[in-house]
Amino acid sequence: MKGLPDSKVYEQELQYWPYITSWNKVLDYLTENIPENGTLLDLMCGPGYLLGKIVERRPDIKLKGVDIDKRYISHAKKNIPILILN
Repeated sequence: MKGLPDSKVYEQELQYWPYITSWNKVLDYLTENIPENGTLLDLMCGPGYLLGKIVERRPDIKLKGVDIDKRYISHAKKNIPILILN
């Protein structure tokens, strides 16, 4: 997609975005409340940053990610091999 940063740049920039605090709250909530062996779908998952953090804490969760940018999906597949992406 035009105008979007490379997936590696996108992932590096996340730590400086103002809403990273919100993401951390979402991460805490999800990892504490998803049932054991549950499934999570992330629409517009980007390069899979949030899903990667979830699997670090809860490897039992089946993760699915969807994004319209094929570069991001490719990046996520390389970095989170157990992730199911479309």
